[in-house]
Amino acid sequence: METNKTIEKNGLTFSLSLLKQKWEETNQSISSIVDFAYSFKPEYPTSPLQPRLKTSHTSDDVLEYAQKMKVYELESEYIKTAKAEYNMVFSVIETVLQEFICEEVGLNTIPEQYRKKVFSHAWESGHSSGWPEVYLHLQSLIEIFN
Repeated sequence: METNKTIEKNGLTFSLSLLKQKWEETNQSISSIVDFAYSFKPEYPTSPLQPRLKTSHTSDDVLEYAQKMKVYELESEYIKTAKAEYNMVFSVIETVLQEFICEEVGLNTIPEQYRKKVFSHAWESGHSSGWPEVYLHLQSLIEIFN
């Protein structure tokens, strides 16, 4: 996935090269690298609560409800945009993590016709436990070719 989206936090720009640098400099576990990557995720936007009109209401209650609904609708539009931004940022992080893990385990060292199948098998076997488990499955599968 190619994107022009820049993700920054604490003066760092998230990228594949940043993950590689952190991996080489700190010699941390793959779990630590994944945690570091996820530290760039923004907080997930929460939807506002929709106002409710009282069962037994007065005309003033209806006017107040109408004003609250206008605010709610504006906030909902903002949240919709914020969620789309969050999803895009998360997608970039996931794509970079996948590239990093595939490079680190040496997926490019096996014949090209098997790469997608090997990755798919590792993903299906490990993704429910997270990227570190996918990494371990990939390592095991790639060893078969070496």
